[in-house]
Amino acid sequence: MIGLIVDALILALLVAVLGYAVLLHRRLRALQAGAPELEQLIARLSATSDATGTLVDSLRSEVLQAASQFAAERAGAQRLADELRLLTDRADRAAARLADTIQGTRVPGATSAGGGPAGVVATATKASARRSRTEIEQALNQLR
Repeated sequence: MIGLIVDALILALLVAVLGYAVLLHRRLRALQAGAPELEQLIARLSATSDATGTLVDSLRSEVLQAASQFAAERAGAQRLADELRLLTDRADRAAARLADTIQGTRVPGATSAGGGPAGVVATATKASARRSRTEIEQALNQLR
C-alpha cells in the first residue's frame, strides 16, 4: 500500500515534469523562430552604433576646431581693443595738450568779424597741433 502511494506520487511528479518540458519546448521553438529577426535587429543596432561613434568623433573634432578658431579670433579682437585703447589714450592726451595750448593763447576781449569772441590761435598752437598730429601718426605706425 505504501508502495502504491509512492508510485502514484512519482507518477504525478513525472506528469508535472513532462508538462513543464512540453511548455519549455514550445517557448524554445518560438525563440528559435524569431532568431533571424533578432539577428537582423542586432546587426542594425551594431551598424547604427558604429555610425553614431563616427559622427560623435566628427562632431568632437569640429568642436575642437571651432574652439581653437574662436580663441584665435578672441585674441585678435583683444589685441585690436588694446591698440584702440592705446590710440584713444594718446589722442586724449594730445587733445588735452591742444586745449591747454589754445586756452593759454586766447586774447581776452578779441572779437571776430562777426562780433563774437574769437579764439585767436598763436603760432605756438599750430606747432602744438603739428606735434600732436605727428605723435598720433607715430603711434599708428608703431601699431602697424
